[in-house]
Amino acid sequence: MIYNPKNRINNELASLLDNFLYEPAFYNWNQKNNRSSNFKKNDDAYIVEVELPGYNKKTLSIEIENKNLLVIRSKKEKEENKILYRLELSKEIDCENIKAKSEDGILHLTLPKLEENKKKCIIIE
Repeated sequence: MIYNPKNRINNELASLLDNFLYEPAFYNWNQKNNRSSNFKKNDDAYIVEVELPGYNKKTLSIEIENKNLLVIRSKKEKEENKILYRLELSKEIDCENIKAKSEDGILHLTLPKLEENKKKCIIIE
């Protein structure tokens, strides 16, 4: 097969579009503030892990604004209310049941899917 850079670009573009079109749960606003994060999903929820070195549950606050924007802010004295991380949530996230856990400078967020968006198995009789 002859190397064609156009094929590589088309493949990368297709991959980017697939990720954009098929991961509708949230939009990550954080590229500019260099927060490292991991995104995973399962049948019931999306899992987000955000690196926030130097922060713990006492120095962070998490808010949901207008049922579609999750905002993590600092509660440290010198930078109180500074936005550290934001995620734009889709309508498929159950905002009432989001869970958060801080451990070793990593914030673990569990964003459960609404019941109507979860995979359902149908038993064949």
